[in-house]
Amino acid sequence: MLVSGVFAQGNGSAGINEATQMVTSYFEPATQLIYAIGAVVGLIGGVKVYNKFSSGDPDTSKTAALFNRISATQRLAWQQGDVLSWANESAALTLQIYQGYTPGMLIDDSYVIRYQAVTEQRLQQAAVRLALLLDQSLSAN
Repeated sequence: MLVSGVFAQGNGSAGINEATQMVTSYFEPATQLIYAIGAVVGLIGGVKVYNKFSSGDPDTSKTAALFNRISATQRLAWQQGDVLSWANESAALTLQIYQGYTPGMLIDDSYVIRYQAVTEQRLQQAAVRLALLLDQSLSAN
């Protein structure tokens, strides 16, 4: 009986190893599929935004106004650093903003008003930085 138990364990380990190899072999193709889906969704979203912008939709005019308020000095300053420094900047702001947050606390209109300027600036910075990264990656090809 003891011998058959040892053989069963060996077969179980082999099965687990085989399953692990099968799952990990799907990782790269699944990653590529997710990238492709993301690209298609991004393109569709871009076309929708372009159509809204072209037709004068009020939502896009708000965004355009936000973007048009970016000065050349701000644009240059926000392009400094790299993705990691920008992420660290976001993390520091997050810690600062949610310092007084407690679990279950509702975020109300006063919160939105208090941090609206920060939110708008982060959107502006994201637009400038994304444009920079796109310019860099497209000009490299």
